[in-house]
Amino acid sequence: MRKSPSQTIDYTITEKQFLQQVVTLAKICGWKHYHTWTSIHSPRGMPDLILCRPPRLVFAELKTMKGKLSEYQVEWMDILADTPHSEVFLWRPNSWDVIQVVFGSADPYQGPERWTRENHYDSKGVN
Repeated sequence: MRKSPSQTIDYTITEKQFLQQVVTLAKICGWKHYHTWTSIHSPRGMPDLILCRPPRLVFAELKTMKGKLSEYQVEWMDILADTPHSEVFLWRPNSWDVIQVVFGSADPYQGPERWTRENHYDSKGVN
């Protein structure tokens, strides 16, 4: 999708600010969400958000425009993507159009932005 001048991407947004924007939209669209407040005693790599609006279950890792995925995050994303009925995404601020479609639809999202083992490039988060 093309962006109009009023839909410019804020490349300086922090991951925390982006998380708040995504959570706010999720709530407006009727999704329940879970986000680990602090992951000190949790296994590494679990995606930032778990979102549910039956019958859909979404896992989303949020990154800034320059943020990189760790090898642990890639491992979790791959495992979750291989799990039936889950939708897995790597979302950045320039993913906003896709996020709106994902939250607004009753049907699972099938676009190329959905994470699969085949559609990501490497653990450096180049995708």
